[in-house]
Amino acid sequence: MTQKEIYISPGKARRKLKEAQMNAQTVYLYGATGYGKTVFIKNYLKNMRYAYFNAGSVLVNELAILNNDEHEGVHEEKKTGTTIVVVDDIQLAEPEDVRNAILDLNRRKDIWLILVGRCHCPSWLLPATLKHYPFQVISQEELKFDRSMLERYFEQSGIVANEDTMERVEQGARGHGMTIKIFAELLQEGEPFNEDIIKRTQKILWDYLEYNVYDQWEPELLEFLMQMSVVDSFTVQMAEHITGKTNVPYLIQKSWETGNFLYEEKGVYHYELAMLQSMRQRFQKRYKKQQKNELYYNAGLFYEQKGMVMDALHMYEACGNRNRISCLLIDNARKNPGSGYLYELRHYYLTLPEETIVESIELIAGMCMLQSILMNSEESERWYDILAAQEKKKNGSERKTVKNWLAYLDIALPHRGSGGLIDILKNAFILLTNRQITLPEFSVTSNLPSQMNGGKDFCEWSKKDRELARTIGKPVSILLGKYGKGFADIALAESLYEKGGDNYEILSLVSRGRMQAEAGGKLEQCFVAAAIQARIHVINGQIEEAIEILLYFRNMAVREHGDKLLSNIDTFLFRLALYQGEKAQIEEWMEKAPKEDEEFCAFDRYKYLAKVRGYLLYSRYERAQSLLERLLYYAKVMERSYIRMEANLLLSITLYRMNQAAWKDVLLKVLGEAEDYHFVRIISREGAAIRELLKVAGWKAEDAETKEGKAYRRQVLKETEAVAIAYPSYLKVKSMEKEVFSDNAVKILRFQAEGLSNFQIAKLLEITESAVKYHCRENYKKLGVRGKAEAVMEARKRKLI
Repeated sequence: MTQKEIYISPGKARRKLKEAQMNAQTVYLYGATGYGKTVFIKNYLKNMRYAYFNAGSVLVNELAILNNDEHEGVHEEKKTGTTIVVVDDIQLAEPEDVRNAILDLNRRKDIWLILVGRCHCPSWLLPATLKHYPFQVISQEELKFDRSMLERYFEQSGIVANEDTMERVEQGARGHGMTIKIFAELLQEGEPFNEDIIKRTQKILWDYLEYNVYDQWEPELLEFLMQMSVVDSFTVQMAEHITGKTNVPYLIQKSWETGNFLYEEKGVYHYELAMLQSMRQRFQKRYKKQQKNELYYNAGLFYEQKGMVMDALHMYEACGNRNRISCLLIDNARKNPGSGYLYELRHYYLTLPEETIVESIELIAGMCMLQSILMNSEESERWYDILAAQEKKKNGSERKTVKNWLAYLDIALPHRGSGGLIDILKNAFILLTNRQITLPEFSVTSNLPSQMNGGKDFCEWSKKDRELARTIGKPVSILLGKYGKGFADIALAESLYEKGGDNYEILSLVSRGRMQAEAGGKLEQCFVAAAIQARIHVINGQIEEAIEILLYFRNMAVREHGDKLLSNIDTFLFRLALYQGEKAQIEEWMEKAPKEDEEFCAFDRYKYLAKVRGYLLYSRYERAQSLLERLLYYAKVMERSYIRMEANLLLSITLYRMNQAAWKDVLLKVLGEAEDYHFVRIISREGAAIRELLKVAGWKAEDAETKEGKAYRRQVLKETEAVAIAYPSYLKVKSMEKEVFSDNAVKILRFQAEGLSNFQIAKLLEITESAVKYHCRENYKKLGVRGKAEAVMEARKRKLI
């Protein structure tokens, strides 16, 4: 059977069309090229008589004759007693008299009118939808292939595809019928599904648009869409800046009336993916190098003015403007890594020639910091020495700039830890008050919900927290500038929280510190304050209060453009979802979590520690162990005591669940370290996940050697028990017993392992396809996985199949 003979009808669209037919209700069906609009209508009407017109070629007198009941090609559908008329490509109905003739048809009660187009209902048709019986609208979304349709299409095409291929086709096509058809034709030739097939499919689709669609468009519209394809999305203001056109709103409206190729979200316009790619292909072919560079430069300049540094650099790189790239990199190097894009732009910095870098004090300092972030300590120190040598070579303001950066790096370099930092801060404060230096901006938190475990590790300071708050709290706050607002109170509050201090005192300090931060300080400090408040509620079993605090702060961050905080706020909310067992939220976050196999980014350390907990929940212990080993290496290189303790605590849980004897030694070592700092919450917050290990390890209060040690252990054990009772499902693995799976459930797993589709499985088991899907969903839940491939692997691991 060839592809041309196969048709899978979209169920929802078909039901809506049938309902409209029963009511003789005008249908407006729309979608971009390739979603199967025309073939859908013709397939539905294949056993009926109807008149078919194309709005781009129909003559007004043809429609006028039809309105006079004299068109010999039109027949009445006996079942409904109405005349069926289809007008396709409605977006091409340009002449006024043709539009009026179509509107006349719509008024006829004896005609069932079906209008098909590439765009949302055009403006000239809108009054008809309001004055008369409303149209039955069938959208592009309702024409898309879902998984069931895809499986049936492949089965009827004679294609046997495994789960990985099905998922990749589904992801690559995104429900687009023409793309699926092309994929199927290539797979029928016996080729494996790979990147080459994806590229060939894209090329076929782009060429189709190039030679069958774009030639119907107005030249100015086509030119505009080609020019704007240099960016992924745009606003009206941006389009005017890049193209120099003054009629952008008209062109956008025209594009909507021409086809469903642009969509708008909050004033930002996006291309459909296939349209964007094909436009870029056309742009590259038809524009000269100078014309391209001018458009790239205009886009880069717009991005730069809006502070969108990474996008600006991408555009300047495209047009080869090295001068603008250099200026942007120098300007970005002046910012602290938390507010700038030092790590994100590492590709640009690391490819700069050394002779270029040494010409700029800011670039030398930036390279020193970047290499430290990348855990290349020796290379970081080399750049520090190069900068220090500049102090002797420079004079006047340039020499002072060097001194400023050296003082900043002495405090901020991550790999140097916090040892000796108190003396460095005191000296820097003296130089600052004597106006001998002016420090660049700091970020104490690195956008994390912690000061103790933020930009640097300050666990050692916790041992003398009250004394340090009293003696150096004010000088450090002055040194940090805006980041110092509320610093001392919030830092002391966090230290007391970690040590299981009095909630009233902690909340008082937090409230005072947050008010200071909100009065001219930084949003990052407010995040830490909100996080401490939320953690106290969690410990007290009031998780809904914690969620409310975090959601309120997230809205505040959005309003105040704290974009760099959002991913860590969402990670905190994920941690709260783990306590509640909110599976949907957990799965959504895990899907978006940073991929440590692609690269290990130090700025994602908070997310990685959260992801480990997700791995534990899903029994993916090897993955958890692998990520924890990387975190432990990072903690060692960067002297991060808190991360070392947290990672080892999670490692002990991982090893315990893997039945590895080493878990106990790892746990006891962590408990000893935590006791040395008197950190209670790093253990107790793990509740149900750690309670059993503490019992099996025999860690008891009476075994402590000192009175303080006994009190510490009692507090940890008491709080851990309370948290375990409040959140009994926290990181709890569901039953893995084989008997919870029915015979059909196991058979379905076996058939899935053989690569059969849901449709094929339903036939073999003589049950409905819906029943197969139900069993699949239940299997995934019980196995703690998210898809067919993982289910098969986990089932084999448990010896179910």
